[in-house]
Amino acid sequence: MPLTFPELPDWSFDADEVSAGVYRAFGHDCSGRTVEVSGLDPEALIQKCRQAAIELIAKTHPKADLSKRDKQMQRRNWSTLYWLTIRDVSTSLDMTVEF
Repeated sequence: MPLTFPELPDWSFDADEVSAGVYRAFGHDCSGRTVEVSGLDPEALIQKCRQAAIELIAKTHPKADLSKRDKQMQRRNWSTLYWLTIRDVSTSLDMTVEF
């Protein structure tokens, strides 16, 4: 069942198991922008996608206000290896980050 977050009203997020114990989490908005992460913990992956969506909005709308919790999440260190792909359809750019 897709998840939504109050600070991202146009976005929905979900995760699928793509292999034994390996998950792909993804999110998309009504404009067609998507974020996607692969890894081992589906709940953490959805949170990573949520954070990526917030960062994508902040990049496209520099005056977007981030809550205190969102700023703390930006500074959080994650110990699991993730791949994050962000696609901004307005500029047709993909960005993949390994962390």
